[in-house]
Amino acid sequence: MASNKPTSFFLLLFLSFNLQSSSSQTWIKAGYWASSGELPISDIKSDLFTHLLCAFAFLNSTSYQLFINSSNEQSFSNFTDTVKLKNPSIPTLLSIWVGRTESTTFSLMINQTSNRKSFIESSIERAKLYGFHGLDLCGVEPRNGTNMTSLATLLDEWRAEVVAESRNSGKTQLLLTMSAYRLPIVNSASYPIDSAIQNLDWVNIVAYDYYVTTLDRFTCFHAALYDPSGRANTDAVIREWLNRGFPAGKLVLGLPYHGYAWNLVNSGDNALVQQLQRRLSRLMVPWRIGLSNHPFETLVMGLSLCIILLAW
Repeated sequence: MASNKPTSFFLLLFLSFNLQSSSSQTWIKAGYWASSGELPISDIKSDLFTHLLCAFAFLNSTSYQLFINSSNEQSFSNFTDTVKLKNPSIPTLLSIWVGRTESTTFSLMINQTSNRKSFIESSIERAKLYGFHGLDLCGVEPRNGTNMTSLATLLDEWRAEVVAESRNSGKTQLLLTMSAYRLPIVNSASYPIDSAIQNLDWVNIVAYDYYVTTLDRFTCFHAALYDPSGRANTDAVIREWLNRGFPAGKLVLGLPYHGYAWNLVNSGDNALVQQLQRRLSRLMVPWRIGLSNHPFETLVMGLSLCIILLAW
């Protein structure tokens, strides 16, 4: 059941959109660490972050309990203690992958009461066992109305169990978060907005991969801040969530630390919206800028977003 998700360590920045004064601003600077990557946990500069997420745990397709691949058990169990060496106060979250490769199992889990119970109890137990301060649901997309109704029930029950565990143990409640597709509604299926507001501490918005070389046949920015010609841009994404009633104080803007290389039909046509000769995979460029032959280097985009975010 190991996931084939591409590896990345990317930054999430959050700014409360209540900009009345600088003292009212609350930042969340969180990063996902992918276990399939080459970055050792000890090399994470945790003092730069407010939260760190360890990815990924998975769902057992039979018991619907949470599990961690045996090859990752040791690193996951040491994750919190390791990152606390450089930042003793940093909270950590265990991220659970339920995206497309695991969507069938996820659907079976959320649509059955007993399956939800198995997932919820095992997720809390595993988080406490390994010293995580929260749980993150990653890869959920609004695919059909039935699943989204069941997702609302899951979030209600998950939060209730977290509250009960905290009351019984006398310890702080676990954080509950979710990463979400860039738009809150797709083909008439909508995330359960009310339940998410009530039960989640925040939602991570996947504000990137608007255009990718594996799907699109022309060049374009994959994490554009603005695009007056369409909705595939971060300004439109955030406004859509706000228009659906989601509070700005619970929105986290995801910034990618990856880019794409484009192989053009005509190398002289180096502007946007040019035809591709062939599709190329993701180019990982963490912590680097200025690769002249890769004009869409995304760390530069990320820095721009950090600055302009104040304009919302």
